Amino acid sequence: MPRNPRESRILEWRNGRFEDFQVLEGGWGYNWAYFEIGGHRFLTYADHTSASVLLRWDGERFALHQAFTDHGGRAFRFFEQDGDAWLACAVIDGDSTLYRWDGERFVPHQRLGGPGGREFELFHLDDVPYLVRICFIEGTPADPRTDLQSQIYRWTGGGFAKVMDFATYGGTDATAFHADGKMYLAVSNSLTPEVRFRQDAVIYEVARRPAVAS
Repeated sequence: MPRNPRESRILEWRNGRFEDFQVLEGGWGYNWAYFEIGGHRFLTYADHTSASVLLRWDGERFALHQAFTDHGGRAFRFFEQDGDAWLACAVIDGDSTLYRWDGERFVPHQRLGGPGGREFELFHLDDVPYLVRICFIEGTPADPRTDLQSQIYRWTGGGFAKVMDFATYGGTDATAFHADGKMYLAVSNSLTPEVRFRQDAVIYEVARRPAVAS
């Protein structure tokens, strides 16, 4: 028997400490994302062995509003663009998908790559959204592959178009940041192509491509 219960929990700050508020049914949780739409509060929960879901605050608790995938969930990224609300869902053993809010629920809008999805980062250049999809691993436990291609997508109006692929090795996360007037993207890796720990993280400078003369 495992020492630690496989339970994901929502805690509430009470009496100077965090105390249990709500226990979810998920068995292997990975990620959360909180956001609001039209004054309603939502919480997404990504889980590997159980459904990855959208929870909605009903005034007393976060209740199930929508399920996305029944296994393999890794991360969500919410954003608003062009008057709509959007939600990207990363899945390790299936397609990553961009969903659009239709007023009641999120509906599939665009496929964002196949298996391997682990994490998203969203940043803006000249007010245009860019979405980074970090890929972790493909294959089976008996035959895993960690040297994958992750992607950067550019918003084109109504969806994303892939700008480039870049190499990751058991990629786990990415964060965009500004320093000294420049933008950078930090990417963490975890596993070598030989599936061994100790793989360097990489920081990229986000460079604008020069305009092409007409």
